Amino acid sequence: MAKKVDIVWMSKGWLSLVPIFNRTLKKLCSPTISAHIRVAERTNDDKIILSSLEGAHVLIPTMQQCGIDELKAAGGNLQLVYQPAAGYDNINVEDCRSFGVPFCNCPGKNAVSTAEGAAMLILAMARKLPEGIEKVSHAPSRGSVAG
Repeated sequence: MAKKVDIVWMSKGWLSLVPIFNRTLKKLCSPTISAHIRVAERTNDDKIILSSLEGAHVLIPTMQQCGIDELKAAGGNLQLVYQPAAGYDNINVEDCRSFGVPFCNCPGKNAVSTAEGAAMLILAMARKLPEGIEKVSHAPSRGSVAG
């Protein structure tokens, strides 16, 4: 029987990636390991339902806070808190340490896209994009562009 690894995606963002990750995990896992990512449940006011973290082996908080409440809710199977980003901004590392759960991140993996975004913003300012948008949005309408 395959060992099951339960991974919980805590964020409400990037949800379109979860099925892609699950397909990839299915291809990469050995016959003795079965890994699956599930999305944490939320209340109507958009808070994580802590009981939905129960049984997790790995928590992926992304933009969510991950502290002692989340660690306790995951329970005794929790083996890792993984942040797929450069920092630990949303992970309370002291809580992880006191709970005995390792944590990790991916520093430097978005350096190229960050530089591209910065270059785009510099070009937008050099070309006076905000002023252009303002002028177009207040210009009198000349009818349909489609003709």
